[in-house]
Amino acid sequence: MPASASLDPRLARAQAWVADRRANFRTVFLATASAAGEPEASVVAAALDAHGAFLIHVSGLAAHTRNLRENPRASVLLAEPESAATNALARRRLGFSCAAEPVARESVAH
Repeated sequence: MPASASLDPRLARAQAWVADRRANFRTVFLATASAAGEPEASVVAAALDAHGAFLIHVSGLAAHTRNLRENPRASVLLAEPESAATNALARRRLGFSCAAEPVARESVAH
């Protein structure tokens, strides 16, 4: 795009929202599936690492943790709060397909 060309204002607003969501979220919606294919949706504490990958904090007691151990495929959803949306069914959101990898407590990454 030439330097003199400007972004569509809607695209600029969308890009700003994406940057804000990626910088300021504290939780994500996490979707997993058991080895038998049973779906599980939950909300988990999360952050981004230095490379932009999601780090999630899960309990060993939770169904989603068992699911991720059996099947590392997951989906993460960041969504605009209902209170910020004019229409709760038309909230802005970002979805990501992910592959989970455990981080050992003893590791530098932890």
